[in-house]
Amino acid sequence: MKLKRWGWILWFGFLLLLDYTVPYTVLSGVNKVYGAFLFWNLFALTAVASIFVLLWQWRD
Repeated sequence: MKLKRWGWILWFGFLLLLDYTVPYTVLSGVNKVYGAFLFWNLFALTAVASIFVLLWQWRD
């Protein structure tokens, strides 16, 4: 159980790292809005899907 919890902590830590690094590094040279729009949509879908899976597997 603890290994699974650490996996989720690492996964959300990775998402948080992506949340800060991608806009300021990878997308800093993109002058068009669609690059950021695509990233934030994919990021939001990934985060929501991860939370859905986490809550779906939640047991007391």
